[in-house]
Amino acid sequence: MLSSQQVRLCVAVPLQSKQIQQRPNRVSCSANTVKQQLPSRRQLLEAAVLTAGISLLPPNLAQAADEGGLKQFKPNKQSTPSLRSGQISAENVYSFSIPTNWSQEQVANIKSGNFCMPRCDEPWTEFIFQNSGEGKLELTVAPLRRITQNPKASIDQVGSLDGIIESFGNFITGTYLEPDDVVSRDKKSVDGRTYYVFEANAPYGSNGAHTLTSVTTKDGNAYLFVVSANEKQWSKSQSKLRKLQESFRA
Repeated sequence: MLSSQQVRLCVAVPLQSKQIQQRPNRVSCSANTVKQQLPSRRQLLEAAVLTAGISLLPPNLAQAADEGGLKQFKPNKQSTPSLRSGQISAENVYSFSIPTNWSQEQVANIKSGNFCMPRCDEPWTEFIFQNSGEGKLELTVAPLRRITQNPKASIDQVGSLDGIIESFGNFITGTYLEPDDVVSRDKKSVDGRTYYVFEANAPYGSNGAHTLTSVTTKDGNAYLFVVSANEKQWSKSQSKLRKLQESFRA
């Protein structure tokens, strides 16, 4: 019997024509053996992954992190109730950056829209990510029919900068938002789509005193991307939080 460290070289030896009718070819093995180190299970797995082109990284975060420790997040069609129902198209879906040290939080059924898809009349939460030492981000989506009769309206057709603050201020802070607490407001065009961008400092907000928000519309939905932090988180991670806000694409 061969040991686990040896492999014999065997060749099939053809028999004479008369013998072929009597029995199949016999197998002859040389006495020479080849000693080799058997590959480990990890080596076999890595080889299979390379052959098949499969990524070992978590789903939705298959890209390598950049120098700032951020990865692009893009959901698939099974990620949320809105994507599964088709309320949000899985083709050319939204994306944003996530720090590698942040965790995805579970969204409660009552907030996810799971009970009303695909015809939710109220806003719902798509995703929440956070890190207790750095901050939190939350993506909220609202059907445009709730705020306008034009399902294809761009954000500037829906309302002015001040008008959007009035309509969505409670989703930005978690409570309400006084116009005087908005530090800055701006309108930007990225890839042909208009985004309203806000920074607010609202100490009474349940999401944290500091918020960075991007708002836009697409395919009958309004998207509200909010990055928030308390004072301690803001002083430590302000630069990273600004990059998260700037990364959002509908």
